[in-house]
Amino acid sequence: MAPRHDLRAPLRRDSDDDEGGCCSCLARLRALAICVLILGLAAAAGVLALLWRLALARPMPTVDGGDLAVRRALNGLYFATNPSGSDWGRCDSKSVGGSAWGNLNHYCEWKCVECAKDRSVIGLRLQKNGLTGTVPRIISSIKTLRHLDLAANPGLVGTLPEEIGQIPALETLLLNYTRLSGSLPASMASLSRLRDVSAAHARLTGVLPTGFFFFFFFFFFFFFLFF
Repeated sequence: MAPRHDLRAPLRRDSDDDEGGCCSCLARLRALAICVLILGLAAAAGVLALLWRLALARPMPTVDGGDLAVRRALNGLYFATNPSGSDWGRCDSKSVGGSAWGNLNHYCEWKCVECAKDRSVIGLRLQKNGLTGTVPRIISSIKTLRHLDLAANPGLVGTLPEEIGQIPALETLLLNYTRLSGSLPASMASLSRLRDVSAAHARLTGVLPTGFFFFFFFFFFFFFLFF
């Protein structure tokens, strides 16, 4: 006698088994993909950690001595008078020996920088150099500066900063053929060592205080003479 089928029980089809198998495969594939992703992230983190250790182990470039305040003042002068990064000429070319400004070498090795035997800055020979912009106040940080030559830079504009009187060693100040304008800073009265000032064909006005021990020939615009 053939077995009877219980009509109350749901019928099972072969397709149900197939669908269950497919769902199981998809779940396994998802789990595998997640594992691969986790392993990839772990490997990337390990590589980054290794690179970080190598970077820390590499010796960092160091600045070759010098007064940090002087270095900042020189860099400040460079950027204030070279806003485009390509305005400087003679002192930023191969025609003048030395290192480029901003180099990690000692600043006494930079082009157009004059230093004493003790490696203190005593002169900045920046004439005919294509300077543009203004003279920055931070230049007063170079306390040992004796000679500042900014002549023949028609792109140099603005006024002389009041802080110019805070350079006690200053002896020579050359501003010929610039477009500096305004009054001479009153602080220059404190520069007891100042002996030579020239501003021919500049646009500066005013007179030097009587405390100076030298004769000063001063041209207003092009032809007027002050002393």
